[in-house]
Amino acid sequence: MPLQQLTGEAAVAAQVSTCKRDGGSGQQRDDDPVDDLPVDLERVDQDLELVKKAVAVHLPEQWPSGQHCRNDHGQWPCRLYRWGHEVLWHAGRREPDIAELVRRAECGDLRWS
Repeated sequence: MPLQQLTGEAAVAAQVSTCKRDGGSGQQRDDDPVDDLPVDLERVDQDLELVKKAVAVHLPEQWPSGQHCRNDHGQWPCRLYRWGHEVLWHAGRREPDIAELVRRAECGDLRWS
């Protein structure tokens, strides 16, 4: 299905996946912003709560000018969403896990410490 026809959680996962990953290798593509936040692989477990919140809060909203982060209003996926997604990926979470995290946050099932 073309990316433009996806909606909801599937669109979120597909957008980040095509923007950030090259065949799941985690390599940045040439068209990625140069200001991405670094992922410290030694701190992945320590950063999990923070990145869960970042991914749950920095979701896309559709505007006439395209998709923008509903939190910081920048072009989506924004810098914090990309960072959070990358940390979750390195922690072993995959698209279905991230979509479930977003769903639970939207329902109010998650409590932030």
